[in-house]
Amino acid sequence: MPTTITPTLQHFRANGKLMLTAEYLALKGATVLSVPTRFGQTLEVHFTPHPSVFDMHWISCDVNGNPWFEGRFDQNFEPLVVPDAVAEKLSALLKVAFAHQTLPMGHYHITTKLEFPNNWGLGSSSSLIACLAKWSGCDAFELFYATQNGSGYDVAAALHQQPVLFEKTATKPNIQLLNWQPPFNKDLAFVYLLQKQDSTKEVRAFLENTATTQAVIEKVNAITKALHQARDLATFEQELFKHEVLLSQVLQRATVKKALFPDYPGMIKSLGAWGGDFILISKTDQYLKYFQERGYTTVLDWDAMVL
Repeated sequence: MPTTITPTLQHFRANGKLMLTAEYLALKGATVLSVPTRFGQTLEVHFTPHPSVFDMHWISCDVNGNPWFEGRFDQNFEPLVVPDAVAEKLSALLKVAFAHQTLPMGHYHITTKLEFPNNWGLGSSSSLIACLAKWSGCDAFELFYATQNGSGYDVAAALHQQPVLFEKTATKPNIQLLNWQPPFNKDLAFVYLLQKQDSTKEVRAFLENTATTQAVIEKVNAITKALHQARDLATFEQELFKHEVLLSQVLQRATVKKALFPDYPGMIKSLGAWGGDFILISKTDQYLKYFQERGYTTVLDWDAMVL
């Protein structure tokens, strides 16, 4: 028999994420070093009982509180109006999340709010999945793998308050929590590249077109280990440079530094899908001026970004 969730006013929150290592190779089982961000997403559930009516009114708000999606769903989580792509994706998530639960009859008013701009790429989908899992009581990774095509590292970051080492496996992922922060974090910053990558599209293209070997995965894993054990900036930069070169060879694509910032004197590392979202940099004397003169005005210190 399905269980019944007791209706209450409920509030949930999940973190955003940044992927420091492994990028696309995480899909093949490479170990990811990921950090949760100070920015995340909230989900609030308001419930009013009714003996015979079920209605779910969903509003998704941006960082300024302005709705960017609004829809209604029936008891089977089908959209009540002509569905768009967002409604279809949300419907699929709700069906999996509540596959083994029964929501009581009544009116549900659901509000989600991002704590970062939509185009930052910090994990609007993964933080939503984590919030839905907390509400429904389902396993967040089961919900993710049933509806998404990524590795799932971002769900781990969404659920935990500290850095993680993440490894995708054929069954349940391996997750190791780290008590880690670079001792030279004041020398690091994040720069937004003014465009958001389509992670689903990038993942599909990688899986269809890119061959990898166990030797490559082992090299990335060794770099990941060296990174979170690095005690000085020079070692950290050296390992990130090795990582960029290796991924460039695997993807047959130029590194972001070679493509966009060849004259920058510091280190530059892609984060997640290449070509968009944020990059990690090591600061130089004129780093703010360098990026601002090129139109990249969103620059956040490590402590301003990482939880």
